[in-house]
Amino acid sequence: MTPEAARQLGIDESTKGVMVQRIEPGSAADRAGIRAHDVITEIDDTPITSVASFSKAVGKLKSGDTAVVVVERKDGSAIITMPID
Repeated sequence: MTPEAARQLGIDESTKGVMVQRIEPGSAADRAGIRAHDVITEIDDTPITSVASFSKAVGKLKSGDTAVVVVERKDGSAIITMPID
């Protein structure tokens, strides 16, 4: 997340994370309320600072787990509980 991208999204320029490009309708993320342009900053207490850290955190999740995902959005932060299919 670059400061410019954060500014365009209306979030703090110092925010570190990965931006959600799109959500597959009916997916676990969709059902949990994650939206396109959310910035994921944490998954299960693991800071998300890059695509690599995101991939590593997601790779640890298994079907039946419930992930706690912290996102930043224009209207503030959200803590989302997301059951994994």
